[in-house]
Amino acid sequence: MKLRGLYAITDSQLLTGKFLSYVEAALDGGVTLLQYRDKTGDDSRRLREATELLKLCERYKTRLIINDDAELAARLGVGVHLGQTDGS
Repeated sequence: MKLRGLYAITDSQLLTGKFLSYVEAALDGGVTLLQYRDKTGDDSRRLREATELLKLCERYKTRLIINDDAELAARLGVGVHLGQTDGS
């Protein structure tokens, strides 16, 4: 798959309290692919944030992919990014 456009990767730990507003600003600025990356073990927070991101991405007609979590990606019906050592 060849991707074109602006590709953003999130890090909710760097954007405490402002996560969604910063992501929305990036989407408004032209991001065409958003990767949700969260390495914490808080599954409920990850589901909540990913669900909110999906709503934003749908509104901006932007593709969302989930980093390293095929189960969460499948639950939301979005793509997944797996690195070379992930999922083995």
